[in-house]
Amino acid sequence: MTSHRGVQFTNCTFQNEAPWLFETQSRGTGILSTNGGFSVTDGSSFTDLYYGIYAMDVLAQNTFYVHDATFTNYRGVYMSSCYNNQIDGSTFVVPVSITGENMQAYGLYMEHSTGYAIEDNTFTSAESTPTGIGVYVNNSGIDDNEIYSNDFINLQYSIIAQDINRRNTVGGLVFKCNTFNHTTSDITVVGSPNAHDVVNQGIAYHQGALSADPTQLAGNLFYYNTASTDFDDLNNGLNYFNYYYPSNTMSGYEIVEPLDVTLNTVTKWPKQVGTDWSYTNGCPPHTGGGGTLRSQMITSGQQADSTASVLALLVDGGDTPLLTNEVQQSTPPQTVTMYNELMATS
Repeated sequence: MTSHRGVQFTNCTFQNEAPWLFETQSRGTGILSTNGGFSVTDGSSFTDLYYGIYAMDVLAQNTFYVHDATFTNYRGVYMSSCYNNQIDGSTFVVPVSITGENMQAYGLYMEHSTGYAIEDNTFTSAESTPTGIGVYVNNSGIDDNEIYSNDFINLQYSIIAQDINRRNTVGGLVFKCNTFNHTTSDITVVGSPNAHDVVNQGIAYHQGALSADPTQLAGNLFYYNTASTDFDDLNNGLNYFNYYYPSNTMSGYEIVEPLDVTLNTVTKWPKQVGTDWSYTNGCPPHTGGGGTLRSQMITSGQQADSTASVLALLVDGGDTPLLTNEVQQSTPPQTVTMYNELMATS
């Protein structure tokens, strides 16, 4: 589909009925769109494909919307240079990654895209142990973006944010009200070697706000992996950020505090709220993306997914000097273990 607009897929089935006859990369794509505008709704499903949806919009002319869809493929949705896309109320089942360069399995991969609304989705693995990647954000730029109220279950990497996803200390990508359960790593922030624009590397300087309003705090619910001490709640290898969470919660919501974090690149700020915090009063439903500007990435539509090269950065233990008194970079040595674990299951 090229430069078409207004195409609607309602309760449609996209399926490879004989996947065992093909290598993984040859199992096909449900929807392949270049500069197209479309919607996928009402129980549509994508099964046993290499990509469920592969969308590029280098001209920033159109957008797409996915609601109430199920993706059971090697890779669910890939989007490059897309603007104001919305994916909500959908389920992504991620398989085990196969051996090979650039062959990591994932639910959603966003490259050079902004203004998105990613809310109320479930990213999970059907395997007996955590595997795959839930959401991968690669260079969404300096705009204000948000990934809000999604469930991540039984995944090796729930969320990975790569490179430029912030505007120095005044804006950028925020993760709010997401729930992690039986995951190996909840939020991981990594960068490319010899990256440009280092001051904007990482995620937003403020994750939430130091406010008595329960809806202004970050509100993510973490999975406490007591057998691990490798920064599996917040693993930040790029510029420093502040993380705000409620200090008083209703019973069962104590996991709103991240315990295992990179202390040299993350500062935790507890804040008391008027009424004990719960997911109900702290995370009301809403769907709205961020991003008011968009950098044209003309060449990005021709690029392949860069998961392999970026995940390799998890072994980069090089020291990076302080950029300013407030901004610093470091990559914890425990990321070597994370990378080795990923390769062992890929």
